[in-house]
Amino acid sequence: MSTVWAIVSALVLVWQNETDPQIKNDLGAVLRSCLAVLPDVSRLMHPLTTIELRSLRREVAELQTVAFVTSQLAAAFHEWGQQDGPVSPPTA
Repeated sequence: MSTVWAIVSALVLVWQNETDPQIKNDLGAVLRSCLAVLPDVSRLMHPLTTIELRSLRREVAELQTVAFVTSQLAAAFHEWGQQDGPVSPPTA
């Protein structure tokens, strides 16, 4: 698993287990920005679980954040994806 996919999978696991609604929303908004610049693959294999990316993309599709730092982080992911070109899909 590449570093990018490892970071995304860790963020997914944190988001899935977060109980505070505001923190979960903010994490989801950052996650949405990350997923937007990555290839559209259906699953991500993590040592702890299989992550269903298509359903995850739908869950976070409309999430927005009002927190300045979080919105800046989401924007940075978007900008990174525009500059560096495509990231290779994960391999099993």
